[in-house]
Amino acid sequence: MTIISSSVIKSFVGFDAFFDELNKLAEVKESNYPAYNLEKLQDNKYKITIAVAGFSVDKLSVEVIDKLLVVKAESINDSTHQEYLYKGIAQRPFEKKFRLESNLKVENASLDEGILSIIIKKIIPEEVPPIYIKINSK
Repeated sequence: MTIISSSVIKSFVGFDAFFDELNKLAEVKESNYPAYNLEKLQDNKYKITIAVAGFSVDKLSVEVIDKLLVVKAESINDSTHQEYLYKGIAQRPFEKKFRLESNLKVENASLDEGILSIIIKKIIPEEVPPIYIKINSK
């Protein structure tokens, strides 16, 4: 399935890998576990909030690998066998990935009352002046 029409693609030069990535993402079936929110706090600041009930800081990791924000949770080894009458809190391991634009930087991550918050800031580059190209003739 192609999510962008070929007539639109014709006006972009050098974005082949980007459009291929978008088409791959359109086909991926991502797990909805764990629940998360994506917020825009300001024009240049974002927040990802992930529900990680039952996970401690030492079982969670947040890292950026080549413009990919990866949040992982290790399995919680429960050394004592518990007999649950109902177990509704899923504490299974997970890996959540978020593709970051090249000018985004993770400022910090914090864990508070079972909620992992990740603050991301957009680094706004200085305005680049236009480049004028001399036209050669024969």
